[in-house]
Amino acid sequence: MPDLIIKNISKLVTPTGTAGTPGNRMNELRIVDHAMIAIADGKIAYAGETHDYTGSPDAKKVIDADGMIALPGFVDSHTHLVFAGNRAEEFDLRSRGKSYAEIAESGGGIKSTVKATRKATKDELHSLAKKRLAECIGLGTTTIEIKSGYGLEGAAEMKMLEVIGQLHDESPATVVATFLGAHDLPEEVHGSRQEYLSLIFHDMFPRIWPKRMAKYCDVFCEEGYFSPQDARQLFAKARDFGMKPKVHADQLSDFGGVSLAAEVKAISADHLEFASDEGLDAMREAGTVATLLPGAAYQLNMDFPDARRFVSKDLVVALASDYNPGSSTTGNMQLMMNMACCRMNMSCAEALTAATLNGAAALELADVTGSLQSGKRADVILCELEEWQEIIYRFGHNPVKKVIAGGAVVS
Repeated sequence: MPDLIIKNISKLVTPTGTAGTPGNRMNELRIVDHAMIAIADGKIAYAGETHDYTGSPDAKKVIDADGMIALPGFVDSHTHLVFAGNRAEEFDLRSRGKSYAEIAESGGGIKSTVKATRKATKDELHSLAKKRLAECIGLGTTTIEIKSGYGLEGAAEMKMLEVIGQLHDESPATVVATFLGAHDLPEEVHGSRQEYLSLIFHDMFPRIWPKRMAKYCDVFCEEGYFSPQDARQLFAKARDFGMKPKVHADQLSDFGGVSLAAEVKAISADHLEFASDEGLDAMREAGTVATLLPGAAYQLNMDFPDARRFVSKDLVVALASDYNPGSSTTGNMQLMMNMACCRMNMSCAEALTAATLNGAAALELADVTGSLQSGKRADVILCELEEWQEIIYRFGHNPVKKVIAGGAVVS
């Protein structure tokens, strides 16, 4: 007998497969009218037309969808959810013409958040992050990656990773941890990248390893931050400590981050506003997921990357929110899909695939979640919509009425 049956679904809409979907295949969705979903032991036992269901009609719990549309829960594969402080004043400065670089040079930017995050207690960080995560879940996100990177020294980075671990243990959503110690240079190393990298190698990595506190290691590969050569050193050491590479690549310039990501076979390369064609070709051959972050381009008033470039190169393209206090102050994946369609030349089907199955591929979870099919984790959202595209079309409106994460009804 199933634990949960969801009946009277007007339409079930989902990408399919157990791997990321590349290129034009992102438009291929399975759409089922008059559907139902049966869930057992936290996994989908059946997802299809009601009249084709041959399992038990009884369940411990039944949800009447009453004509709502079922979609996979969103997979937000790039966030910086754990932080303290507020940078609304910097937002105002940018609205008055100051650039992101100018604000950073005057002590703002990442360094401003580092100061506030170092000062905050673990309990304070946990309370703030828990509220943000609940907000994301209410908007339909059921799997989320969270990075460290606002500590930039051993104790503070470990404090952030411990909070991410707490969220992983207590949240109904799936939480994946990434170590981003190489986010910026702390003031105390006076601009010496090698001194700071040594601190990461000899202090931070040995603290992370015993408790397996992070699945991935990320780096901000940009002019004035960390070079491709720095990243090579970082990833060589990170692999020794069981962490796989991810790269913040070519957000502000064509700095070689995309080529570096392909070289080290990064799981994903993220941002990519200035990615070269050669770098993207190398990424495709390496199997690296291209994660686009429209919220950052929007809030920094930058040109949006053209998603058609990535799709035409047959890349696996994901969308993520980049939720952070400086350049993308939202975890709303519905809004990311709207931006992708309105400003990045994605179709609605491509945007949905990028925000679900391909986001899961960016976390090596495409065989576990990201689509509504038998055997996968039961991550389902029920939306009050007439047509499924409305979740993208009607920006600023949240149609998500129920969220099921791992088979549990959580909102």
